[in-house]
Amino acid sequence: MIRATFIILALSVALAGYGFAPSIVTDALRLNYLSYWGTLITLIGLLLTIGEILHSLKMTRSVQEQALALLQSVHCVENASTISDCLASVDLLTQDLMQEKYPACVVHFQYLRRLLVKNIPSLDEVPASETRPILNLLGAIEFELLKANQIWGSAYLSKPQKTALLKKLLQLKQQLEAKNPAKRAE
Repeated sequence: MIRATFIILALSVALAGYGFAPSIVTDALRLNYLSYWGTLITLIGLLLTIGEILHSLKMTRSVQEQALALLQSVHCVENASTISDCLASVDLLTQDLMQEKYPACVVHFQYLRRLLVKNIPSLDEVPASETRPILNLLGAIEFELLKANQIWGSAYLSKPQKTALLKKLLQLKQQLEAKNPAKRAE
């Protein structure tokens, strides 16, 4: 609609210019005035165009900043949701361990590990301890659960083994809670 209006307006000005050309071109004073005012209008149009371009650049940057802030907010919520799922999985794993449901423990832990590795690429940013990163802790927990699941013919875990494994799970849970972006925002 705007382009059609602009085309009609441009054609009208061109036709008017063509119609008035003989009376303007033959008189030097009129031609000088027309040239003067035409130059002024052209400069004003140029300044308006530059102003509109600068304004649109500013608006584009503003929209880009808002979109980036929204994307970061969504990413934060997504991370909080993932960590919440991980914490729920650790809770299920702990319950199954207490009830000596070792096959269920292995299933829950493998789900937890896949979830962590897939969705939290910066696992080693949260130190598991001074000597080993969180991935090593995950490997140690999984190894103990697989042993308890009688993969190597081992029997169920003894009370000290179960206590050590529970401590590792609680250590993992604390590290996940520390990494939760929803907690850091409070």
